[in-house]
Amino acid sequence: MNPRTVKNVYLFTLVSLLMVVSSSVSGKTTIDELYGELRSFLKKPIEVEYSAISDFEVTDSEMLDYVLAALFSDDSEKVDEILVELFNYAHSVNVHRWLNTEPPPLRNFSSEPGLRDFLIQLWFFEQERLELELEPYEEVKLPWTRIPKILVVLFPRDQEVHDFIWSIHNPSEPTEPAMTLLLLDSGEFQTLKANNLRIATLLSDGPEIFRLIAARSLGRFHSIEGFETLLATLRDSDNRRLVAVVMEAMILYGYSALPYAQEFHEVAESFGVDEDTGPVVLTDHIVFPTPYDLTFFGEDASTNRFVSALRDLERMTVNQSKFQ
Repeated sequence: MNPRTVKNVYLFTLVSLLMVVSSSVSGKTTIDELYGELRSFLKKPIEVEYSAISDFEVTDSEMLDYVLAALFSDDSEKVDEILVELFNYAHSVNVHRWLNTEPPPLRNFSSEPGLRDFLIQLWFFEQERLELELEPYEEVKLPWTRIPKILVVLFPRDQEVHDFIWSIHNPSEPTEPAMTLLLLDSGEFQTLKANNLRIATLLSDGPEIFRLIAARSLGRFHSIEGFETLLATLRDSDNRRLVAVVMEAMILYGYSALPYAQEFHEVAESFGVDEDTGPVVLTDHIVFPTPYDLTFFGEDASTNRFVSALRDLERMTVNQSKFQ
């Protein structure tokens, strides 16, 4: 695997984990503290063992034989090892989708629905066994707990996987709905149920990070109701980070955002950004290839989101005028 991709894979894993964990500490963990964790993490060397799944020289049929042979063996260590490989591969694919890094070989796992069914059954089997154990487990060390994240990437837009996500969704958990939102995004699910959760989360008074995730999701998965919710948030919120993400999400709707161009300018100006404002080189820019990274949620990143949105509006306005 490309070394840059490897590092981004692990960064994306950590970002996802920190986003979820931070929300369950009664709001005491701030975005700035997450930056500190990321900086510390990135100083550590990363080693990833070779995997046939990410080897371009290995064909899909050979790779499937390799995966299935390990999963259907009676060797628990082999099963755990292949689950870790599948998890690393899934995160590699996610990194490519989110950050446009060099993609791994995009495998056709959907050609093997039996693999999907086996993974779902394995998750429920292990979950039931875990609940019966007298000794508590460290969940993060159990490879089978990664199966949901594996499934959504290996079988995107799959109805069985969609139903599985909802079957394990537990609103009473402090990390919900963030984990469900991330799974739905990774699985590219644009269903009514998924969009309703995104909308409800954005409108909630829950932790900020939940609402940021939901806003980004509504920008990626378009719906009339989603756009209307983003617009209402743009008008009502005084949270700079959230409004910047909302504006970025609305721009992703393309020319549908143009009728609100004046509002965008007024909102951006209320947060100190106008046409003359330039992008800020992020002090936390330490991994990603673009000089004005828009992935993080800090104040500088918010400024860059506003700047980018205003520039995109200007480009769309110019393009539209050419066809009138």
